[in-house]
Amino acid sequence: MAMKSTVAFLLLLCSFCVLCAGCQPQTRAYQVSVRNDTAGPVTIWLLKEGGPYEDGWKSPEDLAIESPKANIPIGGMIVRPGKIADAGPVTGHFDPDANAVLRVYRGAHSFNELLAISSGSPDRISAKLRPGDNEFLITQQNFRISLEPVDQIPATRP
Repeated sequence: MAMKSTVAFLLLLCSFCVLCAGCQPQTRAYQVSVRNDTAGPVTIWLLKEGGPYEDGWKSPEDLAIESPKANIPIGGMIVRPGKIADAGPVTGHFDPDANAVLRVYRGAHSFNELLAISSGSPDRISAKLRPGDNEFLITQQNFRISLEPVDQIPATRP
């Protein structure tokens, strides 16, 4: 009887260890390139949806909650029309269900203006990133910005 309970305990312990190992944050790296094919500037921002919470991956909303009265510099990058911007490689620690996200805002904005552009606005769009290289064209269609993943950013406008 003692042998059966010992074997059962060891199986339970091994199962627990396997489950816990799958829950540990993973280190991931992202390289992002975007080409702005709109008529005006856009602001791009890399952020993380999910944990663990860490510097370099905070959304504008996270920064505002963290330091509501501070004069916070823009953590994003402004990309002028027809220009290409590159970010990375940017690394971070990600829970298995967490995602890296590219957020794009139409226009060159102050921090407070970014906070006022909510999800669902025609002036804001997001895309989940995959580890490694990510390339996008930013266009405007029917008064909305669009974010199109591409295999390679063309050197000239399509």
